[in-house]
Amino acid sequence: MKTMNKQKRRRWPVRWSETEENLIIEGAKLKNLCPTKFIQISSINKASFLLTDTNVNPQTNEQKLRRKIFDYQIKEGWVGVANSLQETAEILKSSRDKYSDFSKIICHELLIWGFCLENLLKGLYSKKQATGALKNSQAKPLNDDGELSLNKRDHDLEKWCQRAEVTNFNSNDQKRILRTLTQIILHHGRYPVPSKWSNSEGFYWDDDQCDRILLEMINLLHYEISKID
Repeated sequence: MKTMNKQKRRRWPVRWSETEENLIIEGAKLKNLCPTKFIQISSINKASFLLTDTNVNPQTNEQKLRRKIFDYQIKEGWVGVANSLQETAEILKSSRDKYSDFSKIICHELLIWGFCLENLLKGLYSKKQATGALKNSQAKPLNDDGELSLNKRDHDLEKWCQRAEVTNFNSNDQKRILRTLTQIILHHGRYPVPSKWSNSEGFYWDDDQCDRILLEMINLLHYEISKID
């Protein structure tokens, strides 16, 4: 007696986020395929299409799709991460009074605030670059290999303000917060010592005043990003 072969459930070769799945679905619609079939064909089809630049090595459809997703996240993904970081930092902020020695955890909270600000600055930079809004026409978020170039991976918040052409952070308090959070990211929030002894700097954080100014800076960056189509 013959046994019926049950159709195996096809799985996509990699795990995709919701954003990536939406892009896959869009690509499948253009090819008039179901998403699973689209990914299957993309995964096994070796270099069916060449990139527009003929000097670049051929890529599979899957590689091209992953690059497209990467490019999309470069332009759109920063704000979502910044929002999650801000929510996390707010939770730690609400717990300040529970610790007798607050100095032990303030650096870790400020580390997350610093990463939040960094993501917003990189998001503003990327959105401006993608829409041609940067005065520096040579600025690019990626190098030719599709990876973040070295100077785009640093954590100097003042430099990121310059790259993103932010002209609103001019007060001494704002500049001090940018320098403080940079120090937190590079040293105090993560490591017992900086990369060089000469880079060791202390910091001061006036809870109420600094909290208020930081939130104003974050809201301003959100507003600047929202203005870009």
